[in-house]
Amino acid sequence: MRQTQLAARVRRRVPVLAAEMVATFVADVPFYARLPQEQLDGEITAICADSLLAVLAAVQEQRGPTEAELETNRLSAIRRVHEAVPLEALLAAYLIGGRLAWRELVAQARPDETPELLTAADVLQLYIQRVTGVVTQTYLGEQQLIAGAQQDVRRDLARALLAGVDADDLAARAGIDVLRRWTLLALRLGSHPDEGRRDTDAVVASRRKLRRLHDVLDGLPGPVLPLLDTHGGVVLVPHDVDDGLVEQLRAAVGTSVHLGIATAATPADVPAAGKLAEELAGLATGVPARLETHALAYQLSRPSAALAQLTGVLAPLDDKPDLLETLRVFLAANLDRRAAAAVLHVHPNTLDYRLRRIAALTGHACSDVTGLMALAAALEARRAW
Repeated sequence: MRQTQLAARVRRRVPVLAAEMVATFVADVPFYARLPQEQLDGEITAICADSLLAVLAAVQEQRGPTEAELETNRLSAIRRVHEAVPLEALLAAYLIGGRLAWRELVAQARPDETPELLTAADVLQLYIQRVTGVVTQTYLGEQQLIAGAQQDVRRDLARALLAGVDADDLAARAGIDVLRRWTLLALRLGSHPDEGRRDTDAVVASRRKLRRLHDVLDGLPGPVLPLLDTHGGVVLVPHDVDDGLVEQLRAAVGTSVHLGIATAATPADVPAAGKLAEELAGLATGVPARLETHALAYQLSRPSAALAQLTGVLAPLDDKPDLLETLRVFLAANLDRRAAAAVLHVHPNTLDYRLRRIAALTGHACSDVTGLMALAAALEARRAW
């Protein structure tokens, strides 16, 4: 068959073509230009030669790639993932190889071999289509497996550090130096509106919320060790974070986000810092709660014989939400009557009346230091409890 003769003539030039392919990779694909010359002359050239022989066999036999050939490509793709070869570089190499193989077939074809050359074009296109599809699917699948395994190791490492157990082996597997200062972020997430809709799968909605949360955390610098579920959890990061993170997280997940922050100077301090961060998350509102900024609220939330009595100061206002709100707004406005009245949309005289009612019902007035301290502490303790 003339087809056999055409492929056979090209096959004799495989060593030259393989070297030409490698030179083209280096010239056209930046990744290959950074590889050692020894690797280019050895392994990469050998792969090109083997691939050319497989393509020429398919051209000669007028067929697509066999399962055995595709399996070779699958195994090669897996190795490329572990060698950190970018997928775009890998696919570019296959396309360059196909182009140069076609160019050589054209150059070697005789005038009376045009029909065979057209058949070769069809076979070559089918071969490249099948191989690049298999390579892409295999590459992405292996990459996903590696990412999943890395995530599992990082979760296990976070769990070990929070439990205060030996984490050296996990740290080595993750490639992370744990002998550093860690910042513990404790997160409490509200429910997304989609989680409560009858026409939406609540599990899917909650997982989407969690994925968006991970997307933001993955953008933080340094190794991030998350231990999260759809309600929140704890994240270890090797640096401090600014107050804007709460708003960034809230915008991403579409729910309320309460964030408590504590630091651990050494791995041995992580368990205690994790517990502190979780307690502070219960005190947080619009900004992250840190011990230095929420010390009073934290102290007032500690269990003691006086805690129930302190929160009971406001019991007479339980059925009077307008008075509780007035007290909260008045204290938040730093005792500014006009500012508080504006927030409440009432006249300052109305505010004064409500403050007198609060004093009469609780026995504590905002107009004297002792009463003001009692009311403020009771409000803070009740919120934190």
